[in-house]
Amino acid sequence: MDAYTTQSGYTDVVYTIHWRYRATDESGSYAAEKYGAQSVAPYNSESSSFIPFNELTKDVVVGWLTGSMGLERVGALTASLDSEINEQMYPSVISLGPPWSDPTPTPMPTPIPPDPPGSSGTAGTSGTSGTSGIGGE
Repeated sequence: MDAYTTQSGYTDVVYTIHWRYRATDESGSYAAEKYGAQSVAPYNSESSSFIPFNELTKDVVVGWLTGSMGLERVGALTASLDSEINEQMYPSVISLGPPWSDPTPTPMPTPIPPDPPGSSGTAGTSGTSGTSGIGGE
């Protein structure tokens, strides 16, 4: 929370709340989260409703947030989180490999060790003439 150090004779007067809104499915396997910052009205001298910082509770601060955001925005955030979780559970886009590929992984060839320094360059050869490459003759 951001607060003025002093305002209207009060100390630590909150004016911005940094929030995080997290939702999960019933099983707890899928989750989505939104975060942001919301300005809230600082102390209203006419209503005499100042609450000292050290007496703030989660319920009070959440009340300030929903009051400042409005129920429509809170509902839109909830709907967005629900949509994100639904997309995780039932994706509308997936990645597929080509249908002609073998789903069984092909083992990687054993690497040929490099020639040790000062050697004749025959490490890893199998008696071939020493030419290599792709293609023909």
